[in-house]
Amino acid sequence: MFSAGHKRDGTKKDTWANIERNRHCTVHIANGELADEVNKTAKPLAEGESELNLLNHALVKEPHFSLPRLTKAPVAFSAECHDIHLLGNGPQAIIYVEVNAAFVDDPLFTGKDFQLDSKKLNPLARLGGNDYALTGDILTHERP
Repeated sequence: MFSAGHKRDGTKKDTWANIERNRHCTVHIANGELADEVNKTAKPLAEGESELNLLNHALVKEPHFSLPRLTKAPVAFSAECHDIHLLGNGPQAIIYVEVNAAFVDDPLFTGKDFQLDSKKLNPLARLGGNDYALTGDILTHERP
């Protein structure tokens, strides 16, 4: 799940509109190295303009993915829209997707049971506005 909102002009952001129309999406997990490029995608664009034109990224078709993924993203999920919930009367929605395929860059695996090394991934999170976060300290606790 993730949230999507409205553009400054009050229309739905392209991500929301595209998922509503096509029902499929590719969700990427960027890392800290991609922070500047991720930030470029926040630029308001006219309808029909692609953020890909702002980036030095190529697209690649993955087996079992309905849409292509960005080559530089270390993790990507092919997903289908399950539901969209509006948040009150505001301009935000929570979009629930069902993941049906995944790509993970090989060096991210720990080597046991297909687990990811979170420190190697160093995932980037958008907090809102101009703020982003990296995971920083990672706590590991053995399960009982």
